[in-house]
Amino acid sequence: MLTSVALNPSIDKTMVVENFELNKTNRAISERTDLGSKGINVANGAKTLGVDVTCIGFLFEKNGELFTDNFKDRGIKYDFIMCDGQVRTNIKVVDPKNNTLTEINGIMPSVNYRHVQRIKELVEKYAAQSRVMVFAGSLPSGAAADLYRELIEICSKYSVKCYLDTSGDALREGIKAQPFMIKPNLFELEQLFSTKIDSDAGVVEAARQIADSGVKCVVVSLGERGAIAVFQNRVYRVKPLNIKAVGTVGAGDSLLTGIAVTLDRTGDFEYALRVGSACAASCVTKEGTQLFVKDEVYRYVDQIEIEHL
Repeated sequence: MLTSVALNPSIDKTMVVENFELNKTNRAISERTDLGSKGINVANGAKTLGVDVTCIGFLFEKNGELFTDNFKDRGIKYDFIMCDGQVRTNIKVVDPKNNTLTEINGIMPSVNYRHVQRIKELVEKYAAQSRVMVFAGSLPSGAAADLYRELIEICSKYSVKCYLDTSGDALREGIKAQPFMIKPNLFELEQLFSTKIDSDAGVVEAARQIADSGVKCVVVSLGERGAIAVFQNRVYRVKPLNIKAVGTVGAGDSLLTGIAVTLDRTGDFEYALRVGSACAASCVTKEGTQLFVKDEVYRYVDQIEIEHL
């Protein structure tokens, strides 16, 4: 079983605005609303790939039923801790003319000490019965930056692979627990090292430094430039597919999900990287936070080119 840990879910409102301008009245040509956040996306993506998946984490009373109703409809198991407040709404403005994405993240809801203690207990419960645990997304207000580190350390007592996808101090602290894999994007990698990284060689060097600290696998998503992965002293360069991107929201989550699911199924990292990249490719052809389509993924897999550096 795969367990996705979603500590800070969101409602994503995506608006497409051609030639978006600051300090002007802009008019959307289309809009959609999706349930989002990395942990929620991973659970939905894993279900699309046919995995037995459970989503655990925090939900908030005022609008949390939107998520539980969706999971019921999709047949996704869940076990949430309900907290006061409401799930944040994030605004994403896509400008297809200028190829830009502007994001405004809503106010984070807050959790307290009691909630944090309960999530530790819940993670231990599911670590004991899962093969894969995915910790993805930002932390809610009230949670310490080292919460992911504590949760992954709890999992270390069990035979479960932990994947971490977050940023900033939460990533810096989480790495100390030596998760099996992390998946930063280039900006998050630069944040981690407090420096600009402007070459593939720089990405590889940074990824190797992280691997030397005990993280077995480092996958760096590079957007339209593909991805670079370091695993078992080998370096993989994923070339991007030549497809028209409509939106990039959820592409990194799709990459992560495809890798986690396929590596657990097959034990073949290069093939898992290929499937994850195909998931990301399918995702970017969709508006909003729609993730990938299974049939498209397996059509793209054979088109993914990977070279060894």
